[in-house]
Amino acid sequence: MGDRAEAKRLHQECLSLRREIGDRAGIASSLLNLATVTTNLGEYAESESLLQQALAILSEFGDRRRMAAVYTNLGAVAHRTGRNAAAKEFYEHALALHRETGLRMGIAIALNNVGSAACDLGEFEQARTYLIQSLKEAKANQLDFVALDALVWIAALWQHEDKRERAVELLALVLNHRASDSESLVNARQRLGQLTVELSADQVQRAKERGRALTLEQALDELIE
Repeated sequence: MGDRAEAKRLHQECLSLRREIGDRAGIASSLLNLATVTTNLGEYAESESLLQQALAILSEFGDRRRMAAVYTNLGAVAHRTGRNAAAKEFYEHALALHRETGLRMGIAIALNNVGSAACDLGEFEQARTYLIQSLKEAKANQLDFVALDALVWIAALWQHEDKRERAVELLALVLNHRASDSESLVNARQRLGQLTVELSADQVQRAKERGRALTLEQALDELIE
């Protein structure tokens, strides 16, 4: 509902209660939940501290699935604070853990995250490899929201390669698909704003029309092939 201040208060209360009763696994969950809220509030130093505390507890239990979630969140904090190399390293840790546990959705998301971090670092060929792998996982496991986010980063690659109209097509697909999550939509709008400066109004309009007529399945088939 967007009331992040109240969410933070409730998670803090939950964390206090779990500490009182000595629920170690519950403490780790509360730390992770609270860190998600503080990240969304832009309180990045607090988020990183909470996540490191959660990681220490989860390591005691060997809970690799939730450790992967912590590394994913650490990557997000690093990304938002401009530490792209650190973000990539955290995302790679998450990917390795998800591969160990075999969680397909986690693998798809982690591949996309590593690819996006590589793209931000200018490692474009490596980014392409990870993003295409993410698309394959997303398609095989019907994870449309992951595929759509990966398409935003494919569009970023195409912008770099001077395939700007094709990039607009992908972004139009993302912006008009009901499965796109809020972060993907924000990133797609920002990327489209850059491209509208680089292309003529007619080029942008025609590319948008082609993108709106494109299905996600068509886009994935073309890219994976």
